[in-house]
Amino acid sequence: MTRRAVPGPPFTHVLAQPESDEDVFYAPAAEAASTRRAAQEQHARLAHRLTALGARPLSVPFLPGCPESVFVNDVAVLRRAGKTYRALMGRPHHQQRLPEVRPRARVLEAHGFRLHHAQHHLEGGDVLWTGLRTLLGHGFRSDRRAAGELERFTGRPTLGLQLVDPAFYHLDTALAYLTGGELLVAEGALAHPDLVRLHDLPEVTAVVQVPRRFAMRFGLNLLQVGRHVLLAEGCEWVAERLALWGYQPELLQLDEFHLAGGSVACLAAPILDDGYVPPTVEPRPTAGRRITADLNDNFVAA
Repeated sequence: MTRRAVPGPPFTHVLAQPESDEDVFYAPAAEAASTRRAAQEQHARLAHRLTALGARPLSVPFLPGCPESVFVNDVAVLRRAGKTYRALMGRPHHQQRLPEVRPRARVLEAHGFRLHHAQHHLEGGDVLWTGLRTLLGHGFRSDRRAAGELERFTGRPTLGLQLVDPAFYHLDTALAYLTGGELLVAEGALAHPDLVRLHDLPEVTAVVQVPRRFAMRFGLNLLQVGRHVLLAEGCEWVAERLALWGYQPELLQLDEFHLAGGSVACLAAPILDDGYVPPTVEPRPTAGRRITADLNDNFVAA
């Protein structure tokens, strides 16, 4: 059974565009110039596809001396309300990412963003937006107390989700929300009580647990633009699921960034759009029950 996909909000993104061979995060074991060029080319293809699909990416400078600054999604949560743009600057868990915050804040402010600053540990990779609420992953990088700050920043409720598998230290590696109301969740990534809560959200039409081996390939670190979904090569299992739901998955080569611990969603920071309202969904007979994936059906309750 194929479900019609629902177009996503007209959000824009922020990209940290590398400008030279030295401006790309690469694995310590892969220091060849050819490898750095490959990473730069992969990033450029991602930026090209975003633009071609109708996104309006804002390119901000890569920060010299901050190799992880290419993962621009982690440093701030971005929001648009009408013509007003705001940025909740994060408070990174690890010291090596702290130098990114101030220069990135200055650049965003220069582009018209009104700045706010998190008081608790908060990284953008732990924040997902459903239109009705924000989802906050906590346990490894972000503090659950940041939920109150997110609620004040977005004006919407925040649901905290405890991450329990260190392999999925950011929520955007453990969970993906599609605008048709589908949730993909990495098997074993969330505390069970929080997994159960996801089934009761009114904007959620299905919850599918993705086998850990596929999630470990950055299968949930994806980005939706309209009916198109960008995700990394090697994630064909997830791509097949998306196609069954009526989306148009596109697989991109991003293995150079996988060596550094990130993929599509890490490389492009979405601007949360207050004007987006999720589609009205029908009541779900499986609410509150555990859902597991079955590629022959939309979902199977267990």
